[in-house]
Amino acid sequence: PLGLPDGARGASRMRDSRVDHGAWRSVVDVIDARSRQHADRVAISDGSVVVTYARLHERTRDLAGRLRARGLGRGDVVAVVLDRGPAFIELALAVWRVGAAYLPLAPAHPVVWRQDVVRRAGAVLVVGLSETHAVPGVPFLDLGADAGSVAPEAEDAVLAPEDLAYIICTSGSTGEPKLVMIEHRGVSNLMHAQRDFLGALGPDTRVLQFFHPSFDASLFDMLMALPNGGRLETIEASLISGEPLAQVLVGRRITHAVLPATVLRTLQPGRFPDLQVLMSTGDVCLPETARQWGAHHRFVNGYGPTEVTVASTLQTVGAVDGERVPIGRPLSNSHVVILDEHLRPVPDGTPGELCIGGEGVGRGYLGRPTLTAERFIPDPFSAKPGSRLYRSGDAGRWLPDGSLEFLGRRDDQVKIRGARIELGQVEAALAALPEVRDAVALKDGTGERLLGYVMPDAGAVLSGEAVRAELRRRLPGYLVPDVIVVVDAWPLNPSGKVDRARLPRPPRTERTGYQPPESPGEEALAAIAAALLGMERVGRHDNLFELGGHSLFATQLVARVRRMLGAQLELSAVLQSPTVAQLAAR
Repeated sequence: PLGLPDGARGASRMRDSRVDHGAWRSVVDVIDARSRQHADRVAISDGSVVVTYARLHERTRDLAGRLRARGLGRGDVVAVVLDRGPAFIELALAVWRVGAAYLPLAPAHPVVWRQDVVRRAGAVLVVGLSETHAVPGVPFLDLGADAGSVAPEAEDAVLAPEDLAYIICTSGSTGEPKLVMIEHRGVSNLMHAQRDFLGALGPDTRVLQFFHPSFDASLFDMLMALPNGGRLETIEASLISGEPLAQVLVGRRITHAVLPATVLRTLQPGRFPDLQVLMSTGDVCLPETARQWGAHHRFVNGYGPTEVTVASTLQTVGAVDGERVPIGRPLSNSHVVILDEHLRPVPDGTPGELCIGGEGVGRGYLGRPTLTAERFIPDPFSAKPGSRLYRSGDAGRWLPDGSLEFLGRRDDQVKIRGARIELGQVEAALAALPEVRDAVALKDGTGERLLGYVMPDAGAVLSGEAVRAELRRRLPGYLVPDVIVVVDAWPLNPSGKVDRARLPRPPRTERTGYQPPESPGEEALAAIAAALLGMERVGRHDNLFELGGHSLFATQLVARVRRMLGAQLELSAVLQSPTVAQLAAR
């Protein structure tokens, strides 16, 4: 259906990893087996309260009974409004025991937004610890008030691979949340894939539950620990960065952790003797970050859109020679292909859209059939009937060693004053400046200004104007933010990512705006310059070199003026008089 050319299935254009994991077993079944084997071992701890495997089994069975008493059954959706902690893990497993799916939400989410998501998901029950978590018109279960009740015993639902496991929110370009549906086949395959990739996971494994359940990476944490008889260490939101997090990693003797790259940059490598495996996810990992952490631990970089069960590719990173850290190879029973704009595979080394197939691909977007059909397309690389390929919208390419390189969003561009700007490029340039630990770039609400935010190294004192002056030395003028804001720490959302909506917005300042050409000569010169620079328009007083011009540009400009206008213009004139108005006068 995609019009694939002959040989499109060749190994040079696709990578997959097929593994036979034997007969189907749900995650609940596997954890139950561990509860029998390791009854007295600690399954979950929040630093003070500990839950043994025997207690976990008892608690989830009891909660499942209470959910059934509230009418929850196979195929239903329950909204869970809880913070990190044992209570959420217990409830999620209980939801699966009755054959339902959970929708994780954070108490910190805005009430109106949360209520809208619950209604969009068609949740038949909301579970929380406060009446403030309730949604009008939807039954509510207060875990605190209902704590003393005992539900009658009942048989667990027999889960099938195609049953819905969870629904999770991801942002949409329209501003409306997209509700991604993930099935148990993907959850179970991820459990096996972790073992295939990481090797030994067992009773001595201590996994940090860093992410809030509303971020799907929290499931990765849980699956590393509980199905393997390990210990899951949950933390409060106040402990997710800097020295408080460092103390948790040391004090609780964490062996495995998955952390966003932004959080890694708040920690000091080399001070965590028990840490065996450290994974970076959620944000682009910088080469320097990989080098620093890889010198002390097994450092893993990964990639996975929400529409695929948590992770799609992983790679242990050693020395990093290039400008980007590879994101690895497909996990077990997944495959990745890079397609061009016509949905045809591209040769190795050629950028294209990163598309994912296999067991981890989600069911689609709840209530969005058109969008589902657009992003989840028939998979011609799979012999399994009904298989689909998820079009991520991300750009990537195959490297010579068979690993993937992430190149950013294919649409990760903003247009400011007619210029197309890749925000990732601006962020990388800011982060590379001396004494800058991390950086963020974005377009302000008016669409007219490019804003830059920098976090200084410990003990460093930065000036926004000084940073901007240094950046102007390294980038064309149109890529230099209009304002640089220095922040001590990033505002983080529940998943540990930078909450860009909460970054401080600088006040408007007076600046010279666009001034159109005033004569036919200026109009002609502006049109030629804009075409060479790839811009929609160039003002009469804009410095052409600050807009991205260089020596080759100047040569091309002279040639086009001669050919199109029949006028003689010396190369030295362009270098000495680099605005449209000055050149027209010359």
